Amino acid sequence: MYYTSYYMKKDILAVRLGARESRLLDELQEKLKVTRSELVREAIVRYAAQTRREETMTAAERLAPIIGSISSDTLPHGRDIKRRFKEEMLKKYGNRSR
Repeated sequence: MYYTSYYMKKDILAVRLGARESRLLDELQEKLKVTRSELVREAIVRYAAQTRREETMTAAERLAPIIGSISSDTLPHGRDIKRRFKEEMLKKYGNRSR
């Protein structure tokens, strides 16, 4: 017998997956020995946590991974540096205006 009481009610979500996403989900399911639903729930939780972390990062924390990674020998001088820096930031973080 199957029933859902009011405190156990869960939302049901149908998602269309492409061949690639379906294959990746199947591979993870096999490897981790969990259901597809468990994988999707965990992915949502992790994505939300990552997004929250990124939203609260300071400018210094955002820049930390790239500081020192661009050699001054390869960069052109003057106004071009600002343009290249902006391009690198957009490539890494996208257009996130606050």
